[in-house]
Amino acid sequence: MIDLDAQKSLTGTFENEHFNFSGKPTIADVLEKPSSGLIETQVQDNIAIITSTSNLEEVADRLASKPNRELLRIAIIYVVC
Repeated sequence: MIDLDAQKSLTGTFENEHFNFSGKPTIADVLEKPSSGLIETQVQDNIAIITSTSNLEEVADRLASKPNRELLRIAIIYVVC
């Protein structure tokens, strides 16, 4: 699963007192550097998540100004699939 929400709703579903995502790579890392590859975190058997970050909107704004934003999106879809 990929959390693309700056409010981190999906990420929050899996956070609890025994498990948090501090220091783990987020979708922002992939968006800004597609070559970072797969960064999913296993949260349960057969369930992995690429977490979101609260600054995701800032990342989106930076990417929107880049001329190759469409190419980045295609690269991300390719990496995730």
